[in-house]
Amino acid sequence: MSQVKTYTPRYPAILERSGKSFSGLTDDLQELIKQFLLANAAWHKADVSTKARLLPALVQTDAFIAAAIERTTKPPDKIDKVKLMAMKAKALLQKKK
Repeated sequence: MSQVKTYTPRYPAILERSGKSFSGLTDDLQELIKQFLLANAAWHKADVSTKARLLPALVQTDAFIAAAIERTTKPPDKIDKVKLMAMKAKALLQKKK
């Protein structure tokens, strides 16, 4: 029987980078993370064939949580400044025409 790789969730690192805490997330997202942690704990205790079958769902749920955290994170000011500079450059080009 083939070995199932171990899985480390990505969302904790994304949550840390975002500067948010667990309590700063929406109630729905907090509940989803709690359910994910329960499923992850059960997955680690499962036999190899069950792990292989359930790993895709675990990975997809982690990706969904990570995306939801990223979506709620305010982009850094640097990006806003770059966008502003690009808009000013476009305006100057339009003026020259």
